[in-house]
Amino acid sequence: MNRRGFTLVELIAVLVVLALLLLLVSGTVSNIINKAKVDISDAQEKSILNAAEKWSIDNSDFFDDTEGNKIQIGLDVVFILDMSGSMGTVDVYNESGNRISRNKAMIDAVNEAMLILGEGENTRMAIVLYGSTGITYLPLANYKTTNGQYIYNSGRYIYASTGLLKDGSPYSKSRQNLSGCTYTQIGISTGANILLNNSDTQNRIPVMIMLSDGAPSYGHTNYKNVGTTKNVGDCMTAGDQHSAYYTIKSAKYYKEAVKAHYNNATTFFYTVGFSLDSGSYEEVVLNPTPELVENLKSNRNSIARGLTNYLNNDPDKDFSYADASYIGKMDADTLKTVFSEISTTVVEASKVTLVCVTVQELYDKGYLSTNDVDLADGQAASEYVLMSYNEPTNQYKYSFARTDEQKRTCQEYLEAQEG
Repeated sequence: MNRRGFTLVELIAVLVVLALLLLLVSGTVSNIINKAKVDISDAQEKSILNAAEKWSIDNSDFFDDTEGNKIQIGLDVVFILDMSGSMGTVDVYNESGNRISRNKAMIDAVNEAMLILGEGENTRMAIVLYGSTGITYLPLANYKTTNGQYIYNSGRYIYASTGLLKDGSPYSKSRQNLSGCTYTQIGISTGANILLNNSDTQNRIPVMIMLSDGAPSYGHTNYKNVGTTKNVGDCMTAGDQHSAYYTIKSAKYYKEAVKAHYNNATTFFYTVGFSLDSGSYEEVVLNPTPELVENLKSNRNSIARGLTNYLNNDPDKDFSYADASYIGKMDADTLKTVFSEISTTVVEASKVTLVCVTVQELYDKGYLSTNDVDLADGQAASEYVLMSYNEPTNQYKYSFARTDEQKRTCQEYLEAQEG
């Protein structure tokens, strides 16, 4: 019987196979261990944030902002401005008693609002102009001004100010003139899509502020995807029920879409009916509350009756989308006050009170147990939990301090508390 041993080549081959098997097994085991670590980490984070919520309920007085811990979170504000031909009408009185164009009154009012909003370092703004079509005049960015004006009016034109800074750099834009009829729906679509195409939505509040001086002349039946075309309405008439109905549908749809895109953040949509009659069907387009829709039934206007039929036959009985609406025959000073009020309200709504707590404190105070989080290595104990409270919306948010700036904010807050 031949009992020869392994040859050197065979021995090397066996060792290679064993090494490959060991590498494969160790890699699989390592993946399992790493996955387990990730799962444990996710579970711990959930427990910690739940503990922070319980802590905030028991320590609600910390959110009264007695220490001045309010900061302004990000704002994304889009102005949707009527630049149809009728905005050139010279029928608005300014503070000196002189008549000026609707266009100038609007631009002066928007400037006032932008000056208030522009004080926030984390505020971005955009301007959409619409007439027979919609264009983005100023893209979404952080704008500042060196001469007190963001935009200005001259005749039938809008200009970007020579003192305009976009994200810190001088910015110029060609003038845009008044033109065409009132395609309100495409203005809404263009403005909303600026926000929907924005990927940086974390801890930001989206806002749309729209002004119109008349009934919609055009509309599109595909209210979820307006595009650049129109298939209902007539520029030669003073609006129609079809355009009005689909404008309302688009406004509500796009507001909800923007809200979802911004992680269900508080979303504002303000409308201004400039030189419009209160109680008219034009007001219903800009502010379709149940009360105004009901009142529309008694309106003798044929377009109003047609719009009523549309709304009554729609299965969605709640068409409201405007958070506030301002309608009326305003002078220039009143319009400026309206835009100032809107911008001030938005700024206040974006302010939150920040409170920080360490994981160690949550553990020491009994909000966490050893089953919730392992503090043996000390790493979890050094984590900060960042809590914010927004008084106007009565919303609390809980997260970990991830960035260096957030960690520094928490360190300063806790040092102030100890002091």
